[in-house]
Order: sequence, then C-alpha cells, then structure tokens
Amino acid sequence: MRLRLHYKAARAAGVITSQATATMGLITKFDAAERQLIQAIRLFFREEDSVSIHTLSEAASQILYDIGKDIGAHSMFRDSDRIREDKRKEFLAILFKSRNFFKHADRDKNEKHEFKDEFNDFSLIEAINLHSTIKKMWIPETIAFHLWFGLNWSHLLVANTEYSAFIENLKAGRPKPFKNEKSLFNEVIDNFRSGRTVAQNVTLAAGL
Repeated sequence: MRLRLHYKAARAAGVITSQATATMGLITKFDAAERQLIQAIRLFFREEDSVSIHTLSEAASQILYDIGKDIGAHSMFRDSDRIREDKRKEFLAILFKSRNFFKHADRDKNEKHEFKDEFNDFSLIEAINLHSTIKKMWIPETIAFHLWFGLNWSHLLVANTEYSAFIENLKAGRPKPFKNEKSLFNEVIDNFRSGRTVAQNVTLAAGL
C-alpha cells in the first residue's frame, strides 16, 4: 500500500511518466541476471569501465549460482574439487575480494584495492558457464565471449576436447596470429542480433 502511494505521488509530480510505466513489468531473477550479463559482455567488448563490468558480472554470477543449485549447475571455481575443504573459505575470500570491495564500505572505507582487467575474463566465463547450463542455449553475447576466451586463453584449455579442437581450428584459419581484437566480437554479436548469422544452438529469446 505504501509503495502504491509513493508511485501515485511520483506520477502526480511528473517523476514517473506514462512512457516510463509502459516499459515497466515483472521480471524473474534469471531475467535480471541475464540482462546484467549481457550488458557486462557488451561493455567488455567495447573496452569500457572495468569496474562496472566486474560489478555487473559478479551480480549476475551470484544470482545464476543460486538458481543453478536446484538443477545441479556447478561453479567452475566455487565448487572446484581441486580446493581443499579446509582452505575453501580462504580461497573464496580471495576469489570475491574485488566484488566485495566494489560492493561494501562498512569495514574498509579507507582501503585501496589492486584490480586487474584480467579478473573480468574469469568472472565473465564463470557467469557464462552458469548461464548456459541453466538456459541450455547460447545467446549472441555469451557465445561471442566463449569464443574470445578460448582464443585469448587457449593455453589454459584442456587438450583433445571438442572446444579446444574448435579453437585450434579457428586459430589455424586466421592469416595472422590472434590478437585481442575485441571489436571483431562486437560484429559477431551484431550479426547474430540482426539475423545475418544463425546457429542452431544460439537463441535471441530472453529468459528461460
């Protein structure tokens, strides 16, 4: 009731217009995470603010991780069986250090934090892994980043897998060694979104 009164007051004051209300609607937790992830990836390929990218990516990742628990979707980092259980809390504190620094200031108002752009590479691939497991499909942004990650971090990939073989074929087909040409992946996304490129496992549909 109180929210409704605030809403009516805002309408009366002109703060909320009829045009704005036309775009309002109910969204699910997955919808919110997907939209955060899409924006994070688009910012990444436009090489915009790395802190904003990380904040969006980590927010999406947390929602997707919580949703994924019910369907058996696992985090490649949080749920790794290569981390000793007695060291897991310490590992997670390191893993989430940047996220927590950007999110809270109640205990460390005067602290400084060393942040590297490469942190976003792994934050995004983590969120994308959870998203694709839950959705069971790729969207243009996630498939583009998945390809970029494989090309840029190919030395980390497990050999003799379908993914690593595909990445090696992509690299072999290039006239010059792969460089971090992020603008090319913006074109990949645009081609999918415009319908110029179509793939069986890539959908333009939002949500589940």
